Amino acid sequence: MAAQTGPSSSSALKRYTPFIAVIAVIAIVVVILVSTSGSDKTTTTNSTSGDTAAKSKAPVPSYAEAKAAGTLGDYTWSDNCDTSSGLVKLPAYNAPPCVPKFTGDNGGDLDPAHGITKDTIRIAYYSAPPDVQADALSKSVGAYDSPAQIGATDKGYIDAFSKRVELYGRKIDLVKLQGTGLSSDEKAAQADAVTAKDMKVFAVLGGPAQTKSFSSTLSDEGILCIGSCLIARPASFYKEHSPYIWPGIEPDQTSTLNVELVKKQLVGKNATYAGDAKFKDKPRTFAVLNYDTAEGDFKPVWDTWVSELQKAGVTIKGRVSYQLNIPTVQADAQALVQKLKAIDASTVIFTGDPFAPIYFTQ
Repeated sequence: MAAQTGPSSSSALKRYTPFIAVIAVIAIVVVILVSTSGSDKTTTTNSTSGDTAAKSKAPVPSYAEAKAAGTLGDYTWSDNCDTSSGLVKLPAYNAPPCVPKFTGDNGGDLDPAHGITKDTIRIAYYSAPPDVQADALSKSVGAYDSPAQIGATDKGYIDAFSKRVELYGRKIDLVKLQGTGLSSDEKAAQADAVTAKDMKVFAVLGGPAQTKSFSSTLSDEGILCIGSCLIARPASFYKEHSPYIWPGIEPDQTSTLNVELVKKQLVGKNATYAGDAKFKDKPRTFAVLNYDTAEGDFKPVWDTWVSELQKAGVTIKGRVSYQLNIPTVQADAQALVQKLKAIDASTVIFTGDPFAPIYFTQ
């Protein structure tokens, strides 16, 4: 199991997140616009959220709602609507719902302080500053994308999706938010979030992912934090800052999925493919190797995870935690592997960043 943690915003994870992030922000934008277009009320900071919008009475129905009400024929639907699912034709499970083609008054400047005017929706993408060590590690495993490439990817997805979803006469204005610190620099992260506020944006894609202050400051300012702006935090953090933080998947959720997989596929079965012959004909025993921060932010999450594994019948012989420190990752891995060997389990369950396993397995 791999939790979504990483060394920097330019890590391997970053190349996969634009698609997920842009899909998410487009879906959120559509929900909000459906709920506010045609209204003579201006949204406030506290109302620019998916949860609030979803509870509002929308002036137009989604395709699914119109179908249920028997009123499909009362509206004109876009050719980009997949009528079998009621969702926009996009290759994503969370594609936004189809809504009728828009004509008329779009409500004007709904929330200019957060980038929603009569004509535009302003969204920022975070561009990480150079990180010599992390960038070198990314390049060594073929997982490096330059800031320019990442920005071009975000723009490409925005352009493609803007042609397929109803934005009520508005266009997405994608702007660059230049980062000023490394992914764990809390002070720089907070300053970058304040810069985003000054840019008057609706949402930010990406960010200094190992910090808390970036996403929490954005949340305090009523700005959405999308995708890899925060790689992973306990579920309580997302709830505290709801509804402004929209990650990929929370570590609590990955823990639940992992317990189910281990219980169904590994518990009570022999370690047939073990490298050491002494394990091959014996039921699997397990060691846990998990990432954490210097402050131990994830310990409560992993404690619950290990407890649930044990309840599922998993024999946990030992547990090792590590912190990701790029300059010493190779030496740290050697020491950690010696601890794992001393536990003498046939199987290691890992949750952490995408780079350290290279050194653990070597």
